[in-house]
Amino acid sequence: KSKDEEGAKAPKVTDRVPLPAAECMNIMRKIPSDHLKLMGLNVDEARPEWMIVTVLPVPPPPVRPSVAVDGGATRGEAFLTYKLAEVIRANALLNSEAEGS
Repeated sequence: KSKDEEGAKAPKVTDRVPLPAAECMNIMRKIPSDHLKLMGLNVDEARPEWMIVTVLPVPPPPVRPSVAVDGGATRGEAFLTYKLAEVIRANALLNSEAEGS
C-alpha cells in the first residue's frame, strides 16, 4: 500500500512564487560547464542562459515590408507590422497585470 492509502496526509501545497526571467537566467549562468557537458550541451554553442530572450530586435518602419492594397495604388502595413503591434500590446498587458493594475 502507498502512504496515501494508509491515511497519511498529502504534502502541503505552498503558494506559487513567480520566477522572473532575469532570475532564471542568473541561475542558468551558474551551471558549471562540466555539468552542461554531462547534460549533452556544447558549452561553446548552447549555453542554457542563451535560450532566454533578453533583447527583441524590431526593424524600423522604413525597412518593414509593405503590401499593395487595391491593385497597387496604395500601400498597407505588412503582417510583420501587425504582429509587432500585438507583441507590444501583450507586453503592456502583462506589465499591467504584474503591477496589479
